[in-house]
Amino acid sequence: MIDKSGDIISTTLSTSLTLSLPSAVGRHVTKYLVRYEDRCGRLLVAATDIRAGEQVFSDIAAATGPDNNPRPVCLVCCARLVRGHVVTCHSCGWPLCSAACRENIGPHHRECELFRNHGIKFDINDMKTTCPSYNAIMVLRLLWLKDNDQETWEKIDMLMDHREDNAQETTNAEERVITFIRVFCRLSQFSRDLVLRVIGIIDTNSYIIGENKNKNVDIQGLFPTCSIINHSCQANTVCFATDDFRFICRAVADIPRGAEITTNYLYYQYHSFGNTYRVSELQDYWHFTCTCARCADPGELGAGVDRVLCSACGQHTLTPGHGPWHYSASPWSCHTRHCSNTEPGSEIATRIDETWNFLQENVWTNLSGQISILESLLPFYGDRHYDVMEVKRRMIELIGVDDHSYDIVDEGILEKKLVYCKEHLKLCDILTPGLTEYRAYLSFHYAETLHAMMSRGFMKSDPEALASLEDHLDTVIRIWSDYRQGSLEREKVELAEILKQEINSQLPGSTISCTENAVRNFA
Repeated sequence: MIDKSGDIISTTLSTSLTLSLPSAVGRHVTKYLVRYEDRCGRLLVAATDIRAGEQVFSDIAAATGPDNNPRPVCLVCCARLVRGHVVTCHSCGWPLCSAACRENIGPHHRECELFRNHGIKFDINDMKTTCPSYNAIMVLRLLWLKDNDQETWEKIDMLMDHREDNAQETTNAEERVITFIRVFCRLSQFSRDLVLRVIGIIDTNSYIIGENKNKNVDIQGLFPTCSIINHSCQANTVCFATDDFRFICRAVADIPRGAEITTNYLYYQYHSFGNTYRVSELQDYWHFTCTCARCADPGELGAGVDRVLCSACGQHTLTPGHGPWHYSASPWSCHTRHCSNTEPGSEIATRIDETWNFLQENVWTNLSGQISILESLLPFYGDRHYDVMEVKRRMIELIGVDDHSYDIVDEGILEKKLVYCKEHLKLCDILTPGLTEYRAYLSFHYAETLHAMMSRGFMKSDPEALASLEDHLDTVIRIWSDYRQGSLEREKVELAEILKQEINSQLPGSTISCTENAVRNFA
């Protein structure tokens, strides 16, 4: 139960713990509460009704740094280091990319302070040699908090590391990080177990928040509040990085007061995938089995993205068994009215796994190759299975670029892309409703193709078509406009704004001029 008393919002938790938070900081009303439940530990719930598109909160990173990547990078801006073009930190000797980064060391000050206090001076001469010490940087930046920012450290120390789920021995990479911190750097105040715990916290909770200017190094961040949000395959929020690398949590659907705030841990192109894919990914990377309403329904809320061919009736109605267990563990059954056929889950699982491995081996196959793959999958998987839809998504990406650019591709190919976009958008309405990233992604491709059809005279630019085009462009702008400058999403917003300006300059019924050059610039 949530009630208000003066300036305090109070909630009684499921384990008899009562948490009280200030209802406002200045003029900002707190929209969430931290709650504890035995099923999952800490979680966030809405302290008030939250509308789709509203910002729930903004989170500041406890630490940022290069993603697990052993090649030498500047610890200030994450630029790749090139032999002969480096300077060294005045205090610790660590190589940096420029005098500007040496004078303003920013995030490097944490590990630099630890090195300086323990008399560590570095001399790394060969920038092309693998240097495992770079994998220790994010760990050191979090360990620095222990003695310098106790409040933030306590928030980080409450996060899950899933070490208990990793029964295997410590990896070689982890051993190198431990040796670098405790032996080479002589930071023995950080125990072996503590270093391993921080590694686990990073692996479980960090986000990729962007890349360096040359887009050849991913940057990761650990956000204390965002890390509390639980996963749902029908999440009600999305989290994204802004220009200053803050993380924004924004509602993609209306969230009633008292409801759990959730996000989807998977990359958005996988949000429409069936549970036969999701169950393994979530278990392998985050060590849990999702029990959301979508995962509990073998029919995927009517989308049928897991169904395959029934050998008895010939329909694509063979469906996994009920329950959150692995799809190989129980028989699959036919869901047509006059068929009661069942087939071993283990056999179907083998075929599904083989198909996915084949698709992964052919990620970069050209358009004609993807068409052949699609035709080979249809007999067993039908036209809505997520493997089939993934091939269609790859075709969506290929149509409009390189040898199939919008100014030369056949009308029939453009129409095919529009059809596939519509099919994905229908799945989006069922499986990932609201102002989701996947909707923005699909709307951009749909609008871009619609624009090409009009510009080449394959479709009249009548008021109805123009309105549809503008609606999809508005969707892209609304969902992605606050994303970090330089990100792929923000670049799509810039192109959407160009196309929208062009639409607004057109008279009803006129032919839209081609902006092929603009499309190429942003592709």
